[in-house]
Amino acid sequence: MRNKKSYIERDFEEMFKGNNTEHLILMMREKLAKMMAENSNSSRKKMAHLRGQILPAIAVFKTLCSVMSEDDAFDILRGYIFDHARNARRVYDKLMKIPRAYRLMPFAFSKVMKMSFNEEAGFARKDIMLSGGVWRVDMTKCPYNDVLKSYDCGRLCTLFCEKDDICNSNLHPKLVWRRTKTLGNGDDCCDFCLKISSRKEV
Repeated sequence: MRNKKSYIERDFEEMFKGNNTEHLILMMREKLAKMMAENSNSSRKKMAHLRGQILPAIAVFKTLCSVMSEDDAFDILRGYIFDHARNARRVYDKLMKIPRAYRLMPFAFSKVMKMSFNEEAGFARKDIMLSGGVWRVDMTKCPYNDVLKSYDCGRLCTLFCEKDDICNSNLHPKLVWRRTKTLGNGDDCCDFCLKISSRKEV
């Protein structure tokens, strides 16, 4: 069965269909197929990240770099990723209109982290506090950072870090989102924290 296209592929193909630029779409698809084959032994959970964002971002970026400057290619890819983040944010904003729903967010973040951002998916983390209205973890290994660097596209990791901030900053007056370090920026970890503003951290 054919894999579902990522939003990055869809946006790229929409931008370059017609106007004698469809050869770029074929080039991108070839690059993506090659990388998918190179990573075919990845776990199912890691492949969800590879197929959903990481490898399409590399394929699109390298295709764009063949016809424009790296900075221009970076800006186009940023547009795709940030538009997707803003769409996701609209869903969160609707949820936050439900009375007291904000109180569930630290718990929800903890559950999602354990299900999708775990060792099987290529992540490693240190749980600092996961209760009492506080979600605080230090992510010490991330496949976004590792895989992007392995394909000489480490710069792209910052886009996914910024995507997190678009989705999660200022969700609710009583929620605090904070991250002072990221692996993508060369730090030793991503120090994630989401907490109810009245709660103290350990």
